Parts: sequence; C-alpha cells; structure tokens
Amino acid sequence: MAKIDLANLDRRLAERMIRNGQLSQKEWNDFLATLPDVSDQAETFAVELETGILEKREDGE
Repeated sequence: MAKIDLANLDRRLAERMIRNGQLSQKEWNDFLATLPDVSDQAETFAVELETGILEKREDGE
C-alpha cells in the first residue's frame, strides 16, 4: 500500500479511511498530536446567512 500523506487529509477523508481500514485511529491521533497550536492566530469574523433557503427549494422556487 502506498504511503499516505496525512498532511493532505481532512477529517472526513481520514474518518473514511479509518472505516475502510486504510488508516488506523492511532496513526491519525499521532499525526494530530504533532500539529502546532495556532489558535492564538485565529481571527473573528461575522457572517450573515440568508434564511428560508430550504423553504424556497421545497416550494419549487
């Protein structure tokens, strides 16, 4: 089996690979433990979401 580049996986892909036996939970946890904590560099932002999108689709609009 080819070597998996864990840095190129997101959580969804990792979870799928764990379910399929292509990656162990321990390998994934060990990789996550090597990532630096950069939470102090996070920025706050505001998002305005449109309401009623699902209702519009159900009405055929």
